[in-house]
Amino acid sequence: MNKISSKNLTYIIPLIMVFNSMSLFASGDSISINGVQFNQPVQTVNNIIIAPIWQIAEMAGVERRWNEDRETITLLYRNSGVAITVGSPNMSVLNVSEPDTLPVRPTIRNVPVSASVEQRISAPVEPIFRRLGLNVRWDGRILVITTPGFIPQVPRNLRSGTPGIDNVRLSWDSVGYGVRYKLYWNTQNNSNTATALDNPSLENSMNISAMTSGANYFFGYQHY
Repeated sequence: MNKISSKNLTYIIPLIMVFNSMSLFASGDSISINGVQFNQPVQTVNNIIIAPIWQIAEMAGVERRWNEDRETITLLYRNSGVAITVGSPNMSVLNVSEPDTLPVRPTIRNVPVSASVEQRISAPVEPIFRRLGLNVRWDGRILVITTPGFIPQVPRNLRSGTPGIDNVRLSWDSVGYGVRYKLYWNTQNNSNTATALDNPSLENSMNISAMTSGANYFFGYQHY
């Protein structure tokens, strides 16, 4: 247990609350798959994230097939499958008679020139991977795509900076790009009665304020 104290405040920060969850994140200018940041530029059009589908599917463990004559990418994941074609708004879905309509038509990017055609096809990420059975959520700034069964590493080393009069900054080891954290606290070492702090953090640190001088505080955190 790490005990941190000042003249006015005492903080006791045991690692008492860690939860397993699963995450895969994307943002308006980047994508992260299972905690690994996608290193290619993406576009955001009317809150729709458009990115190279071929490479994202590879990182997510999705089977890929390319039909050069039709300029069609077929993606297969477990018992689900979709097919998208350059210039077409229709997305064929395995075992579904009517195609889905994509909000943006797949296009072939001009760059990188060295990449093959299928690697340069960009399309709306969310509807494609949702149809494949991956978990997807969008919170206005980050598109979160979760591959079923993926669990990030457990966060480690919850620690504190120098406490102020009524505040302290907590930090912990990151478990991957885009993983969201929620902090819990109470004045007793009991995770069952801990209260979640508002505004979950995308960073592996958070400022805690409005604390009572001289009180003991216990903190725990979870990722999801």
